[in-house]
Amino acid sequence: MENDPVLAFDNVTVKEKRGRVRGLCGASFAIHRGELMLVRLAEDAHAAPLADAAQGLGEIEEGSVRFLGQPWQTLAPDAAAALRGKTGRVFESRAWLSNLDLDENVFLAESHHSRRPLTEIKAEALKLAGDFGLSGLGETRCHNVLPPDLRRAEWVRAFLGNPSLLILERPTRDVASHMTAPLEEAVSAACKRGAAVLWITSNPRIWRDGAFNSCLRFALSGPELQPVAETVS
Repeated sequence: MENDPVLAFDNVTVKEKRGRVRGLCGASFAIHRGELMLVRLAEDAHAAPLADAAQGLGEIEEGSVRFLGQPWQTLAPDAAAALRGKTGRVFESRAWLSNLDLDENVFLAESHHSRRPLTEIKAEALKLAGDFGLSGLGETRCHNVLPPDLRRAEWVRAFLGNPSLLILERPTRDVASHMTAPLEEAVSAACKRGAAVLWITSNPRIWRDGAFNSCLRFALSGPELQPVAETVS
């Protein structure tokens, strides 16, 4: 249904993974088409399990997660993989295949999940790279790329193909504040075309950004996800 949420968590609990990922307890929220949800983390906080759960990855102890009306937990692996192709993600930790060049990494998911010609995918990726202030996507291994450029290449990969859901895990890390405006503009444009955005941040400037006044706001403190009634001016 058109009015159904793109992403919905219903009383979701995820067990903590020692030393790497914090737990989640009884999280409930819904993000509809055109909505942005900001989740605030402390700068020194461990990674949150929200992103994995939103993509139907990892084990959920209790509750359910629905994406485009489909409960991840009941989908067959092939169906879940196909549905996952409608999401774009900037990962908490760098997720690059070491045996592929940077440009091949960026194109890989969209090439796998769509029937678009590679020339068309490359053209869109290069357009996004330019929008994000990159001169291109080098044919070089990712470990040779500077951290700010590597992070912005993650932005390209996430937005490629106009996904229905964007999941951004602290996407401004390694990037100077004057370089992040294109990302914020891309998020606003994605919302205008009807995408849903889950943005997890520990950046105070992003949280206070007046351009995001009307977004949903939550804070994750320990395993509890709490709504924040805050007007940013």
